[in-house]
Amino acid sequence: MSTKTHPHAETNTETDHTVGPGPSRRRVLKAAGVTLTAPTMAGLSTTTAAADNADEPDEPKGILADGIGVEGGDNTAFLNGLFASTIQFGRSEEAEKLAEDIRNEFEANTDAWISYGNWLIDEFDDVQPAGTVTVQVDILQTKRLDDDDRVETVLEAEFDENQHEYTDLSWTVDEPDDPDYTIAIRNSAALNASDDLLEYRRSYIDESGDADNHELPDEEYVSTLAGKYAPGLIFGEEEHSVLELLVGDITGE
Repeated sequence: MSTKTHPHAETNTETDHTVGPGPSRRRVLKAAGVTLTAPTMAGLSTTTAAADNADEPDEPKGILADGIGVEGGDNTAFLNGLFASTIQFGRSEEAEKLAEDIRNEFEANTDAWISYGNWLIDEFDDVQPAGTVTVQVDILQTKRLDDDDRVETVLEAEFDENQHEYTDLSWTVDEPDDPDYTIAIRNSAALNASDDLLEYRRSYIDESGDADNHELPDEEYVSTLAGKYAPGLIFGEEEHSVLELLVGDITGE
């Protein structure tokens, strides 16, 4: 992940590629727990086509950044994460409570997330924000013998194209109005979501307002997170952290 060597003003020829959820950006958005499920705005045929093509799986992307290029390789941390996932096996919460927990954690700290997202944009050349976007986020607990337990929430981001920065973020428990995307955070990803947000914020986001003190996650954290969601791969139900909804893949290149 390369740091910036020049200001945004010198890269305005690429603005239409980096600001707002353009067609190519929509095509690759994927988020915590499942892929994009149902675009609800006109002109998103490229999204549907990509989602239907099993040979070309969508790459995880986030709203504040499309991945922050941190590798994990700590075997002990991975095993710790795997052990943590087995401890909570069989644990269940109502989707409504999980949605409220996620909303409360995020809404109490939106300024910190805005600061962190703008730091990523300013600091690293290869970070691409989604821009102004509305995402319907379904909090989902699947039931084998009954209807799935689902609660609709809405994550909205406001992006200033002139300043090339985020100005507002909100996460509400509400029915969406013409969202750009519909995604779902399911099962263990939903169960862990509020704790994942809290841990990341406390570990890597400086809440004093000094963006110079923000940090990228370290190898131990990335490996622990990978271990936590590894069991989903075993059973063919890959579950990504809610953080991928915000910053994209943090275990890629």
